[in-house]
Amino acid sequence: MEEDHYRKTQQSLDPHACVFKKALLARKASCSLAESMLLAERETFTCGNKAAQQHCLAFLQITKLQSRFVIKEADMLQALPHAKEMKLQVGSLNGVAIELLQLKDAMEMDIAATMQNLERDYSSFEQLPFNKIIPYVQNYKVRGK
Repeated sequence: MEEDHYRKTQQSLDPHACVFKKALLARKASCSLAESMLLAERETFTCGNKAAQQHCLAFLQITKLQSRFVIKEADMLQALPHAKEMKLQVGSLNGVAIELLQLKDAMEMDIAATMQNLERDYSSFEQLPFNKIIPYVQNYKVRGK
């Protein structure tokens, strides 16, 4: 019950939660608009720009649908378990960074600027070359305990 209370408090205090907060918390990505916030001694990230948050959300939703077979999740409308969400977030960002931007990994790009540029360059996220991005989702390994 304590965890449920924490999540409700977090949602009420942070309506602009960063869509890629798991990737940011794992230090696998970076974003100039992400603002670190502590809640009950836990770090989380909020987005400093509502429009940018919507760009990221649109990208992640489309990527989630495109990744449904490699993620092996029947109901893609539900929240994913932590490990699958990490695969989706970090894998898709690495795929964009490596395949589309010719960078080493997602740490070398700014998420907010990249999402804005992708939508401009491809006219919509649906037009992205997911055949190049999805293998990074499939092959991303979440660190074991």
